[in-house]
Amino acid sequence: MARLTRRFFLGGSAVAITAAGISGCRQEDNGLLTVREDGQFFNAYQLTVLQDVSEIMIPRTNTPGAIDAQVASFVDSMMLSWASGPTQMQFLAFLKALDTLSLTQVNKPYTKISQAERTTLLKKVDENAFSTNPSDVSANYKRVKALIFHIYYTSEEAGRDYVPVPGQYNGNLTLAEYENLMNENAYGR
Repeated sequence: MARLTRRFFLGGSAVAITAAGISGCRQEDNGLLTVREDGQFFNAYQLTVLQDVSEIMIPRTNTPGAIDAQVASFVDSMMLSWASGPTQMQFLAFLKALDTLSLTQVNKPYTKISQAERTTLLKKVDENAFSTNPSDVSANYKRVKALIFHIYYTSEEAGRDYVPVPGQYNGNLTLAEYENLMNENAYGR
């Protein structure tokens, strides 16, 4: 799995400005928020599944959830601006595998099962991914989960109480510049 680095974060920050919100319609029979239009990378069905998975992982409680932070929309835009071909394939493979698991275990596509069944299915995938005997889906699932949580926890919705460290960043200083800066900003002198 690729490390989540400052470069990754800054690249994602630029995408955050262009990520469009996803609109949808909540199904009364199973509570699923169905996306109506294709995204920049994923089709509407894939976005529906991705949005639901992210909301199961990070539900709205007394704090905003993944839907509030528009995690699925952000992932969708990152697939074009950040993700390599293999990463794109990993995400697509996970979404397809999740639907296949749903068909195998519940005899219905993912979008047709109840919220309780979707939650149970995802819990099984999660348990398997972190077990001593993971399945083929596990690596893809771990990558999707890591990105969902990274996007959420770096979102404005999740970090409303965030206060940036005061001051400025000064990189690549000479020793003399560094010492001068330290003397200018020293406390207690």
